[in-house]
Amino acid sequence: MSNYLLIIATSSTANAVKTWMRRLGATQTNFSADVVDISLNDHQRLLYIARNGRSDVDAEGQIFRGYALDFDRQHLVFGLQGVIEAGIHLGALYAREPVEGCYFSAEWNGDRALISNDLFGMCSLFSFAEADCVAFSDSVFLLSRVRKALNLPLTVNAVAAHARAWGNAMAGQMLSPHSVVDEITFLPPGVTAEVLLGDVLRVDRRVTPLPELFSDSDSEPYGEALKDSARRFVSLIDALAGTGLEALKLSVSGGLDSRVCIAAALLSPNARQASVLSCINKSQQHATDYRVVSELSERFDFSLGSRFAGVPQKPRTRSIKDNLGFWFLASSGAYDFMVAPAYYSVVSDGFTVGGHGAETIKGNYGWRSVGTIADKIADPLLARAFREQAEYGISTLGVEPNSAIGSEWHYLAYRNAIHSGRISSVSMVGFRPFQMRRLVALAHSRLSPFPSPAKGTPSIVNDLVIALHPEVAGHRYDDPHKNMDHDFIQERLKAMGGPLSAADITPFTVLGDQAKVSSGFSAIFKCMAEVDGLWTNASRGRIAELASAGHLKATDLGLGAVYGPVHAEAMTKLADESIPLNFTRGAAGKLLAFHLLG
Repeated sequence: MSNYLLIIATSSTANAVKTWMRRLGATQTNFSADVVDISLNDHQRLLYIARNGRSDVDAEGQIFRGYALDFDRQHLVFGLQGVIEAGIHLGALYAREPVEGCYFSAEWNGDRALISNDLFGMCSLFSFAEADCVAFSDSVFLLSRVRKALNLPLTVNAVAAHARAWGNAMAGQMLSPHSVVDEITFLPPGVTAEVLLGDVLRVDRRVTPLPELFSDSDSEPYGEALKDSARRFVSLIDALAGTGLEALKLSVSGGLDSRVCIAAALLSPNARQASVLSCINKSQQHATDYRVVSELSERFDFSLGSRFAGVPQKPRTRSIKDNLGFWFLASSGAYDFMVAPAYYSVVSDGFTVGGHGAETIKGNYGWRSVGTIADKIADPLLARAFREQAEYGISTLGVEPNSAIGSEWHYLAYRNAIHSGRISSVSMVGFRPFQMRRLVALAHSRLSPFPSPAKGTPSIVNDLVIALHPEVAGHRYDDPHKNMDHDFIQERLKAMGGPLSAADITPFTVLGDQAKVSSGFSAIFKCMAEVDGLWTNASRGRIAELASAGHLKATDLGLGAVYGPVHAEAMTKLADESIPLNFTRGAAGKLLAFHLLG
């Protein structure tokens, strides 16, 4: 989010964009490092703008930013350098056939260009298309500013905006490819874009249906499929811990999901020596979390803290004082919650992994139809708008709109992609081990012994931790209802054919250098927010002022009544200083999105 901006345009339009960017106030140094201008033919050019963007582009006609996790080839690929080290045109391959990771990828050759991101959409992909200019970015804000600079319309998608007025977390980010800006669309997981470089530019969306993308052979026994997934989990943990860095931080709680990370580390020789347990839940409310993690630390001989004792702190991040501007770059129009990052990663010399993303396996919305959720919305007009958007969101991805488990396909494509993917705004090498194609496929397979698990009931995640380390699985959790007794563990081990062993682990080949993968935003992007007066501190007063102005815009667009309750909630929560800003939910952010419009 706010990592890159790619524009393919006629030469005259490309020149207009570059002239505008220079007038914003960015230095020549920024331009030299961040802007790449490539001639595609005698009348069309490609502009790529990113922090240290030149390091993402090679002469072979490919761009690669971030990292790819290629389980089939047993490769962990960091940046363009890793792609080149692989000795094959991996950037092009990962554009055509996305894999796990967090990356933006592009390739061009002759009369077309292919634009893609990673399999789970951790690095977001939004776009707009005109006859003489198409653009792609992980930031709705950046695309809106380019359109504004080119005097292109920025009109509201009234149905999308209406649906996003619902205060539930499901409507806190994209509900479908439609954004609140009618001309800007979202490309969720399963979608890549092919740009045809004719006299008139055209963008074709290539869609792989989600049930096909996340499918697996039903011929392999469940136990073997589960243990192969567990094997991959350990291989990733082992590869990260083996990069020669001082520590792999396991961000854990007393819950089940992060327990899998501890179990995996115990099977990895590298991780066993280079991991620390980090638990930030030290408040009275989360006292049990901290006690359970402390017990695990002592019982299995892990250091407890953010780093090994005696290892000096290295500067890894760059702080951002005026972080409301960063929120606009990273989140506006895509993610409503007022989580305003105060830093981004400068150098990636350490890794943090945790239980994020497990909901793609065990479920988040209750394994039900989208219509069932819509029926619970009291306002019939809001319910209709929400249903229209959410059902359209999955139907474009090859899922029947009335699918009995449509809610979980929607979670995978939209909330997981945006909510879990927001880590990319601060680091392009943030890892989510649960984001694994095979695990999702297994959860949706007829082989799963836990089909559509209800909240609080066993799921594939239970089997993962049992297969990795039965003793870790049997240690108590933060909630007694999560505890697994000896008989249950033995029953599951028998069903899976026994636990995994260290001898089963296959090592990854690490390609490239994680320290050379750039994260954060270009100074040119900062200038785009500054000229609109948005590069400011995230104070409650300033947010309230902008939210009220957003409500006025909504009113002018005929959405004043819809957003009246949203505005009231935003003002109430912003005025209550006992509520931390990042716990004020998404009301204010929904209103701030109206500043994207013309």
